[in-house]
Amino acid sequence: MGCPDRQAVEPGGQPQSSRAPQAANRKVECPLFPADHSKLSEYFAVSLPSNPSWNLCHALIIGDSYTDFRSFGDLKGYSKRILPEGSNPFLQVSAAHTTKIDEVYKIRNYLSHYSAASGRSLKRVYEDTYNMHNFLEPGQFVLAYNARRLWAYFDAFAGASNDMKAWY
Repeated sequence: MGCPDRQAVEPGGQPQSSRAPQAANRKVECPLFPADHSKLSEYFAVSLPSNPSWNLCHALIIGDSYTDFRSFGDLKGYSKRILPEGSNPFLQVSAAHTTKIDEVYKIRNYLSHYSAASGRSLKRVYEDTYNMHNFLEPGQFVLAYNARRLWAYFDAFAGASNDMKAWY
Protein backbone atom coordinates (compact mmCIF):
# COMPACT_ATOMS: atom_id res chain seq x y z
CA MET A 1 0.00 0.00 0.00
CA GLY A 2 1.96 2.96 -1.21
CA CYS A 3 1.33 6.60 -0.70
CA PRO A 4 2.66 9.24 -3.07
CA ASP A 5 3.90 11.30 -0.13
CA ARG A 6 6.15 8.61 1.35
CA GLN A 7 9.74 9.35 2.29
CA ALA A 8 12.08 9.46 -0.71
CA VAL A 9 14.72 6.75 -0.97
CA GLU A 10 18.08 7.04 -2.69
CA PRO A 11 19.49 4.22 -4.84
CA GLY A 12 20.71 1.50 -2.52
CA GLY A 13 17.68 1.77 -0.25
CA GLN A 14 18.90 4.57 2.05
CA PRO A 15 16.52 7.43 2.96
CA GLN A 16 17.46 10.80 1.52
CA SER A 17 19.15 12.54 4.39
CA SER A 18 17.58 15.95 3.75
CA ARG A 19 14.04 14.61 4.20
CA ALA A 20 14.47 11.74 6.65
CA PRO A 21 14.34 13.72 9.93
CA GLN A 22 10.99 15.31 9.10
CA ALA A 23 9.45 12.14 7.66
CA ALA A 24 8.89 10.33 10.95
CA ASN A 25 6.92 13.12 12.62
CA ARG A 26 5.04 14.77 9.80
CA LYS A 27 1.33 14.49 9.27
CA VAL A 28 0.57 12.92 5.91
CA GLU A 29 -2.73 13.44 4.17
CA CYS A 30 -2.90 10.33 2.01
CA PRO A 31 -6.06 9.32 0.09
CA LEU A 32 -5.85 5.80 1.49
CA PHE A 33 -6.40 7.24 4.97
CA PRO A 34 -9.48 9.42 4.51
CA ALA A 35 -10.67 12.15 6.85
CA ASP A 36 -13.31 9.72 8.15
CA HIS A 37 -11.32 7.32 10.35
CA SER A 38 -14.41 5.80 11.96
CA LYS A 39 -14.10 2.34 10.38
CA LEU A 40 -10.39 2.17 11.14
CA SER A 41 -11.05 3.23 14.74
CA GLU A 42 -13.91 0.76 15.08
CA TYR A 43 -11.99 -2.15 13.56
CA PHE A 44 -9.00 -1.71 15.88
CA ALA A 45 -11.08 -0.49 18.85
CA VAL A 46 -8.94 2.62 19.32
CA SER A 47 -9.54 6.35 19.13
CA LEU A 48 -7.52 8.16 16.51
CA PRO A 49 -6.50 11.80 16.29
CA SER A 50 -8.25 13.80 13.57
CA ASN A 51 -5.11 13.75 11.41
CA PRO A 52 -3.12 10.61 12.27
CA SER A 53 0.47 10.36 11.06
CA TRP A 54 1.50 7.99 8.31
CA ASN A 55 3.45 5.97 10.89
CA LEU A 56 0.38 5.54 13.13
CA CYS A 57 -1.81 4.40 10.22
CA HIS A 58 0.93 2.07 9.00
CA ALA A 59 1.37 0.61 12.48
CA LEU A 60 -2.36 -0.05 12.80
CA ILE A 61 -2.87 -1.53 9.35
CA ILE A 62 0.39 -3.41 8.85
CA GLY A 63 1.58 -3.82 12.43
CA ASP A 64 4.77 -5.65 13.18
CA SER A 65 3.79 -8.94 11.59
CA TYR A 66 3.44 -10.33 8.10
CA THR A 67 0.10 -9.59 6.45
CA ASP A 68 -0.94 -12.15 3.85
CA PHE A 69 -3.65 -11.59 1.27
CA ARG A 70 -4.28 -14.82 -0.65
CA SER A 71 -6.27 -13.05 -3.34
CA PHE A 72 -7.36 -9.61 -4.39
CA GLY A 73 -10.71 -10.50 -2.84
CA ASP A 74 -8.95 -10.88 0.53
CA LEU A 75 -7.45 -7.42 0.09
CA LYS A 76 -10.84 -5.95 -0.85
CA GLY A 77 -12.46 -7.63 2.16
CA TYR A 78 -9.83 -6.24 4.52
CA SER A 79 -10.14 -2.78 3.00
CA LYS A 80 -13.93 -2.89 3.52
CA ARG A 81 -13.36 -3.48 7.23
CA ILE A 82 -11.01 -0.50 7.69
CA LEU A 83 -12.06 2.07 5.07
CA PRO A 84 -15.43 3.78 4.60
CA GLU A 85 -17.16 2.72 1.38
CA GLY A 86 -16.79 6.15 -0.20
CA SER A 87 -13.06 6.18 0.58
CA ASN A 88 -12.04 2.75 -0.65
CA PRO A 89 -10.11 2.73 -3.96
CA PHE A 90 -9.71 -1.06 -3.91
CA LEU A 91 -13.43 -1.47 -4.61
CA GLN A 92 -12.94 0.31 -7.94
CA VAL A 93 -10.71 -2.37 -9.46
CA SER A 94 -12.52 -4.17 -12.26
CA ALA A 95 -13.37 -7.86 -12.12
CA ALA A 96 -11.19 -8.52 -15.17
CA HIS A 97 -8.13 -7.00 -13.48
CA THR A 98 -8.93 -8.77 -10.22
CA THR A 99 -9.10 -12.15 -11.99
CA LYS A 100 -5.69 -11.70 -13.64
CA ILE A 101 -4.11 -10.46 -10.41
CA ASP A 102 -5.49 -13.54 -8.63
CA GLU A 103 -3.79 -15.73 -11.26
CA VAL A 104 -0.51 -14.02 -10.42
CA TYR A 105 -1.12 -14.74 -6.72
CA LYS A 106 -1.49 -18.44 -7.56
CA ILE A 107 1.68 -18.45 -9.66
CA ARG A 108 3.55 -16.64 -6.88
CA ASN A 109 2.25 -19.09 -4.28
CA TYR A 110 3.38 -22.07 -6.34
CA LEU A 111 6.84 -20.55 -6.88
CA SER A 112 7.14 -19.78 -3.17
CA HIS A 113 6.12 -23.20 -1.87
CA TYR A 114 6.20 -25.80 -4.64
CA SER A 115 3.62 -27.69 -2.60
CA ALA A 116 1.08 -30.17 -3.93
CA ALA A 117 -1.75 -27.82 -2.88
CA SER A 118 -0.27 -24.80 -4.66
CA GLY A 119 0.38 -26.93 -7.74
CA ARG A 120 -3.25 -28.12 -7.78
CA SER A 121 -4.47 -24.54 -7.39
CA LEU A 122 -2.34 -23.39 -10.31
CA LYS A 123 -3.39 -26.38 -12.43
CA ARG A 124 -7.04 -25.39 -11.82
CA VAL A 125 -6.25 -21.94 -13.25
CA TYR A 126 -4.68 -23.58 -16.30
CA GLU A 127 -7.70 -25.84 -16.79
CA ASP A 128 -10.53 -23.42 -15.97
CA THR A 129 -9.14 -20.32 -17.64
CA TYR A 130 -6.96 -21.63 -20.46
CA ASN A 131 -8.43 -25.11 -21.08
CA MET A 132 -4.97 -26.61 -20.54
CA HIS A 133 -4.77 -30.10 -19.10
CA ASN A 134 -0.97 -30.43 -18.91
CA PHE A 135 0.90 -28.64 -16.17
CA LEU A 136 3.54 -26.17 -17.29
CA GLU A 137 6.05 -24.56 -15.00
CA PRO A 138 5.11 -20.89 -14.53
CA GLY A 139 8.03 -19.59 -16.60
CA GLN A 140 6.98 -21.70 -19.58
CA PHE A 141 3.36 -20.74 -19.04
CA VAL A 142 3.80 -16.97 -18.92
CA LEU A 143 6.32 -16.87 -21.78
CA ALA A 144 4.30 -19.07 -24.18
CA TYR A 145 2.71 -17.39 -27.20
CA ASN A 146 5.27 -14.56 -27.31
CA ALA A 147 4.73 -13.80 -23.61
CA ARG A 148 1.13 -12.65 -24.16
CA ARG A 149 0.18 -13.92 -20.70
CA LEU A 150 3.05 -12.09 -19.06
CA TRP A 151 1.96 -8.84 -20.72
CA ALA A 152 -1.64 -9.53 -19.74
CA TYR A 153 -0.50 -9.77 -16.12
CA PHE A 154 1.43 -6.51 -16.36
CA ASP A 155 -1.61 -4.90 -17.97
CA ALA A 156 -3.84 -6.15 -15.12
CA PHE A 157 -1.67 -4.47 -12.48
CA ALA A 158 -1.42 -1.28 -14.53
CA GLY A 159 -5.17 -1.39 -15.15
CA ALA A 160 -5.92 -1.88 -11.45
CA SER A 161 -3.72 1.09 -10.67
CA ASN A 162 -5.55 3.16 -13.29
CA ASP A 163 -8.91 2.03 -11.92
CA MET A 164 -7.91 3.34 -8.50
CA LYS A 165 -6.35 6.53 -9.88
CA ALA A 166 -9.53 7.30 -11.85
CA TRP A 167 -11.48 7.04 -8.63
CA TYR A 168 -9.32 9.75 -6.98
